Amino acid sequence: MKYEPHPIDTSNVALPDEIVELTELLARNTHENWARQRVEDDWRYGPRRDDLRREHPGLVSYDELPEDEKDYDRTTALETIKTILSLGYRIQPPDSPAAPSSADADAGDVTGLLAALDAPASLSLKALILAWQSHDPARWAARPEIYRRLAERLLKLGESLLAYDIATEGHKALPGDLRLRQLRALALSRAGATRRANERLRALYDEGHRDEESLGLLARTHKDLWSQAGDGAARADQLRLALRFYSEAYELSGGYWTGINAATLALLSGDSARAHALAREVREKCLADLARTEAAGGDLYWPLATLGEAALILG
Repeated sequence: MKYEPHPIDTSNVALPDEIVELTELLARNTHENWARQRVEDDWRYGPRRDDLRREHPGLVSYDELPEDEKDYDRTTALETIKTILSLGYRIQPPDSPAAPSSADADAGDVTGLLAALDAPASLSLKALILAWQSHDPARWAARPEIYRRLAERLLKLGESLLAYDIATEGHKALPGDLRLRQLRALALSRAGATRRANERLRALYDEGHRDEESLGLLARTHKDLWSQAGDGAARADQLRLALRFYSEAYELSGGYWTGINAATLALLSGDSARAHALAREVREKCLADLARTEAAGGDLYWPLATLGEAALILG
């Protein structure tokens, strides 16, 4: 049986300019919702669509989509608006641009938004999205920390693709900002685009960025590539690189999160003596940090989680 689609006729619907301006926003949001559902279903970026491996080339930010893909989302958004109007509903533009209210802070007030970001309970996810959608790029470029802080918060909330968009705009304004480059790579990694994240982090390494965060993120991408690799030789190579970069980060910084990862990967590599030595070192660091954090009333999650991993390694 041949199927013939019969959508609602919207050919006679004329849209005022202020409503047409909604099209791009809705098109972007259509892509974000589609991508979020894919990521929740364990899809990740791949150069070609592969349903068995759950890889899709469209799992990139809206700005990175080809124009024909953007046009598809724009058409969907435009026809949705026209359909609503053709059915007799009205869309009333607000008197002023949408922005978070009350404790959510004025999106145009960068100082207020930064202050609100210091209090996690004061900003809902909806408020964060509204702040981004109604922001003034020129004002934000003068205060680049807003890009870093907002991207970090959205990553904690699991909004990797939106965090990537924010870090990308910040990166365009400040191409040399290390933290924004790290956040772009982290967002890609969280969204499943592990190889692209790895390439960007390796570029940081080659430029001489050997801080714990850059090294630790690079090591994490190799650990993820190790878990994804099907070939035995490829798995061994990725495990070796992950151990190498976690170890380098720990040796340079003494940080226990890179140290415990180095210990775990040493154990998985078959070097139990090295794994036990690292785990004992990290355990002592964590116990000291735990006491300081507890006295200050801070968050004990990471010291306790690390002590648990050290206990597993040490048996």
